Amino acid sequence: MMNVVEIVFSPTGGTEKVVHTISGCWSKNPITIDLSNPQTDFTQYEIRKEDMVLIGMPSFGGRAPAVAIERLKQLKGNSARCTLVCVYGNRAYEDTLAEMEDAAKACGFKIIAAIAAVAEHSIITKYAANRPDASDEKQLKNFADRIAGIEEDGASVPGHRPYKKSGGAGLVPKAPRECVKCGLCAAKCPVQAISKESFATDAKVCISCMRCVKQCPHDARKVNSAMVSVAALAIKKACKPYTVKGKPYFDGALSDPVPIEKAFEFGCDRVVVILTKPESEIRNSKKDEKLAACIRKKYPAAAEQLRRRVQKYNDSVALAQKYAKQGKALIVAPDDTCGVDTIKRDKVSLQRLYEKGYKEGQRITNYLFRDREDDI
Repeated sequence: MMNVVEIVFSPTGGTEKVVHTISGCWSKNPITIDLSNPQTDFTQYEIRKEDMVLIGMPSFGGRAPAVAIERLKQLKGNSARCTLVCVYGNRAYEDTLAEMEDAAKACGFKIIAAIAAVAEHSIITKYAANRPDASDEKQLKNFADRIAGIEEDGASVPGHRPYKKSGGAGLVPKAPRECVKCGLCAAKCPVQAISKESFATDAKVCISCMRCVKQCPHDARKVNSAMVSVAALAIKKACKPYTVKGKPYFDGALSDPVPIEKAFEFGCDRVVVILTKPESEIRNSKKDEKLAACIRKKYPAAAEQLRRRVQKYNDSVALAQKYAKQGKALIVAPDDTCGVDTIKRDKVSLQRLYEKGYKEGQRITNYLFRDREDDI
């Protein structure tokens, strides 16, 4: 008999809600292993090969929570089919899934699928407020139906190795005078960072998961409001769209130069990848590294993304090639660039490259409508 097993680290409930939505399509009574409970002996759990497993974690600054990974590694997967679920607060999950994949494989799980889902931001709750919503749940259930029939591993999980540098605790909640010292925060803290006597938070241990803030029945646990405002402005700036002819657009060149994985996350079953360089070209990062060094002091986050951009591009093109072999993607790229670069103004070269692109356009039509020839 197959059991559905949820292995979840969900301090504020968002990840848990996402995982429950998926597992609910497979079982009315899933087994839940709570990685946020510091009192649990995780070696006691037995996972069998025939079980269906969901591992769910939030993304903290683009990484999986270290404590969740440590506790996950106490489990033995025994080749059970496993779906990874990363939940993030509407910014980016970066290397979270890759880190989860490495840990799960080390435990002996067979990775058959991976999902990145949005849930309400744990600190600035106005971002992705009330998500996952009805639309998210519908998509998650669709994913669950598709995953249910997968037997073999081979999921393409986005992310980079080595992982991005992990940041320390950001906002550390404190107990002001309104605290009635009920002790719930100390009891529920996933890393036992709150004193059971003074209810002060050890900033060196705290992981800024916000469970104590969420769980406090008296709304007494607080974080520095000024720092929250700074964080909110940073997210707002990072998520600010550019308006073109009345429509908002985001420039994803730094974070995801070839967002093929995101297209599949949105439910696409065929993706056209249009490259401006030959498909076989492996880019190098010398120029980006020089520019990153120039801006690192003033814009450290942008510099880090710029430094990693070329590797992200090369990895994404390799992933697109893998999907192309499966018939899930079509790569359209020039066999040469005709001498055109970013600032090229030579009309003859530009015309030659344009004609190459125009000729390739029919391939796109044939690919997208290959099962509906009568509609062309």
